[in-house]
Amino acid sequence: MRAYYDAELPTRTDPSTNSHRSVHLRDFVDTCRTWHLESVLEVGCGAGHDGRLIRAAGLACTGVDLSAVGVGLCVGLSLHAVQASAINLPSGTVASMLVGR
Repeated sequence: MRAYYDAELPTRTDPSTNSHRSVHLRDFVDTCRTWHLESVLEVGCGAGHDGRLIRAAGLACTGVDLSAVGVGLCVGLSLHAVQASAINLPSGTVASMLVGR
């Protein structure tokens, strides 16, 4: 699976190809604000599309992805991302602190 996403993610960097997701993501951000949340842990951060929108909405976002390519794309967008499995987060990362590890 990791090899597939390593090859696929560079083709997903154009935000216009994910416009249908943007509508749902705006609803998600509105819900975060209603609940007075300030940060999001994005599991499967991919090429950073959602992370950019979450950050633009004023929320802190930490992304986790199995793909080193995806993490590199996110870091290239100045997003905070770590390569890891959501079920085995590296201790000491912001992501692991968010879930109490």
